[in-house]
Amino acid sequence: MRLHQPRALPVHDGIDGEVIHVDHFGNLVTNIPAAMLPENHGTPSIVEVDWLGNRIRGPYPSYDSVPEGAPLIVIGSTGRVEISVNRGRADSILGGGVGSRVRLRRVPSPDRDHGT
Repeated sequence: MRLHQPRALPVHDGIDGEVIHVDHFGNLVTNIPAAMLPENHGTPSIVEVDWLGNRIRGPYPSYDSVPEGAPLIVIGSTGRVEISVNRGRADSILGGGVGSRVRLRRVPSPDRDHGT
């Protein structure tokens, strides 16, 4: 039996979604498919999420693209946007879990600083 998963929705200033799974590494897996991310010359544009006081950016190609302990957005093996922490558990460090709401916004600057 397959349970209904909520769909991510495009909105005027980004994409609304939610966390649908926390994997065994503590990554917050969203219902936002990578295909929904805005593109810039064929690659995903930089997006950010405000998560409980943290501005988190991505998508990054790997966890080591940011300092150890820093939050980041990656595209997981399922092809969905994930909120993660390099060498840490996003669920414990950042908080949140299944059902937490997420709004991704496009970042106009090419700066990939992960923010705070």
